[in-house]
Amino acid sequence: MSVMTEALPRSGAVPLVRGPAGLLLGAVPDPCPVTTYIESLDSAESRRTMRERLVHIAALVIPTAEGEAPPPPEQLAWWKLRFDHTQKIRTALREQTRPDGDPWSPAYVNQHIVALRCTLRFCRRHGLMSADDHEAAADIEPVKGHREPTGRAVGADEFTKLLQACLADDDNPAAGVRDAAMFAVMHATGIRRSEVVSLRRSHYDAALRTLLIVGKGNKERTVYLHARAAEWLNAWLALVPPGTGPLFRPVHWSGAIQNRPLKRSSINYRLEVRCAQARVAVFTPHDLRRTFISNFLAIGGDLPLAQRQAGHANVATTARYDRRDDTALQETVEMLPLPTPADVHALAA
Repeated sequence: MSVMTEALPRSGAVPLVRGPAGLLLGAVPDPCPVTTYIESLDSAESRRTMRERLVHIAALVIPTAEGEAPPPPEQLAWWKLRFDHTQKIRTALREQTRPDGDPWSPAYVNQHIVALRCTLRFCRRHGLMSADDHEAAADIEPVKGHREPTGRAVGADEFTKLLQACLADDDNPAAGVRDAAMFAVMHATGIRRSEVVSLRRSHYDAALRTLLIVGKGNKERTVYLHARAAEWLNAWLALVPPGTGPLFRPVHWSGAIQNRPLKRSSINYRLEVRCAQARVAVFTPHDLRRTFISNFLAIGGDLPLAQRQAGHANVATTARYDRRDDTALQETVEMLPLPTPADVHALAA
């Protein structure tokens, strides 16, 4: 699931959607449909994301003072929502804007609608709503629309400069070797940031150059590591104390390698630091994923094979990660067979 950060719905003394009386409870109910729904999600990322979406909806229906945080979604009586309430919520979501004034994307709005529908479903399962009330309230059409995909592919020159910046870290050489290895692995495999931090030493087979990845939905897959990426990874492992444990670990400022996994936020931070040192435009961990898929397809790789390596459930998702520019598209179009007027005239002569 894509994690996006948008502004909270506008707050004020009057709610954007007037909910039913008694919607805000004095305490978290037992059973709590929000808690049950969130805990039913397998990944920590999904749990955080979908709860955040419910926080946004709570800010639409509960009046708060300017600057005051909206109530926790667990404290709302979602089962009191009816068809007219959920339709007004959909309308209000569609009208939300980001800090730059642009409207929320259809995909982002639809994440909120999914969170609302699922919460209502758990209200029904807990016996808090009748079947008819649930069916009517959950009858929320998704918002239609399309946005051009975000992110970019990282150029070969940019990535080389990034690796050079990592190895030029004289203050903490071990951290530089780790960062270079980590980014090389991400560039060469397309694995997710969350998959990087969950890697264990036992997941790496140096002889076969494979990594065992535990991805979304707790699904395992094997990815294959480029021989040159393996050189970067082996250089890092030569510094790591022997034994089991996380593959990528924090490095203390003193150079001591700690026996615990990196945090996902640490990968973003390290990438920002190295981009600044390399004097290249900042890119994200997910841009490395887009770069892998774009490069894989550019050299003639098969789309289903790229899907397997990236761990996408749907090949259409993999296709959306292709960031090859219009030049590549134009060059490919020029290769299509088509006779010229001269060719046709020559055949007729």
